[in-house]
Amino acid sequence: MIRKIERLEICLGERRVGTLVPYETYRTAFQYDKDWLMDGYAINPLQLPLTEEVFIARYDPFEGLFGTFADSLPDGWGRLLVDRMLLMQGERPEQVGNLERLSIVGQSGMGAITYHPCMTEDQKEVIRDYDYLAAECGKILNEQYSDDLDALFKLGGSSGGARPKILTQYDGEDWIVKFPSSYDSRQIGEEEYRYSQCAKKCGIEMPETRLPESPRKSGRMPESC
Repeated sequence: MIRKIERLEICLGERRVGTLVPYETYRTAFQYDKDWLMDGYAINPLQLPLTEEVFIARYDPFEGLFGTFADSLPDGWGRLLVDRMLLMQGERPEQVGNLERLSIVGQSGMGAITYHPCMTEDQKEVIRDYDYLAAECGKILNEQYSDDLDALFKLGGSSGGARPKILTQYDGEDWIVKFPSSYDSRQIGEEEYRYSQCAKKCGIEMPETRLPESPRKSGRMPESC
């Protein structure tokens, strides 16, 4: 059973920034750590200026969280994985609050902020192959059972966006590998890759993208890196 979180320590790297606690029924309160106030900076200048006061979040627009912390919550694919994991543990996802969900993110989020205590173990998963992971993602999107639900979450459950994705090493470098959603066409990977190349030719600054070969099928993987 997911334990109720009474306080979360907010950290950047090894430093504690402050503490987030529940307030009333659906809101939260935040206060900066005294050491952070001495030589730190405002992590959200508009909502959380660098002062000693206790800040109370409004319910809207982030359901009782400050935007800085709400941005750490998984959405789309990541939220789907978390909800499936909760259901497998006998939990009702709608009854699990934002502090508990942030504790599930723990130290695995995409950004620099980490949340303590953590409810997940930081383990490195072994990738069998991308075709297999794409198939497992498809099962979950189609509301089928996957034996590797935990592995998929650890590989990228905290990442945002609608499409399934994982964080992994590719040719010795860190990459995000994306897979199709249930409503994508079979060519979506190649289409997205070509759009990225077109954007570069138009002078738009873009990160590097690749479309790796699939060892199982003729042609390319279903999505771009």
